[in-house]
Amino acid sequence: MVHKREPGHVFLIFSQSLNPDVTVSQVFGYYPVRPATVIFGKNVKSEIRNNTGRVYDADIATRVSAELFFALLDSSIALATRKYNLNKFNCYDYGLGIFNRAAGSQIIPIQYVRFPFIWGKGGSPTSLYSQLKLLHEKDSSWRTRIQFGQLKAPG
Repeated sequence: MVHKREPGHVFLIFSQSLNPDVTVSQVFGYYPVRPATVIFGKNVKSEIRNNTGRVYDADIATRVSAELFFALLDSSIALATRKYNLNKFNCYDYGLGIFNRAAGSQIIPIQYVRFPFIWGKGGSPTSLYSQLKLLHEKDSSWRTRIQFGQLKAPG
């Protein structure tokens, strides 16, 4: 999952329909402030970055109440103050954590994979892609909520 030399990434799209003709979206992801520092396995400062217009290849959606929508936005801002760690808390953990808060009883289990580094295991966008493929193929309740293809985040 590499697009234009970018590694795989898990990011969030929050969309709110104001009326049948108007939808407002906020697209953002969780990143280390200084990406090169994460390869040393340390906890580093993090930030939320705009992912508007980003091209991606897998999407999972869920609908929530207005109350939960705003609570999730608040949670996503608060959670972004946590230190970024490639193995312990990265974009996968951040994005999937927020999604699972929205998903109610139908969560996606956290699944760590061994990285090709000496530092161990962590969450990976490519493992999430594999999980979504499996859910889409084997569980009809997920099939309508997961899509694949050449997708572009709103902007």
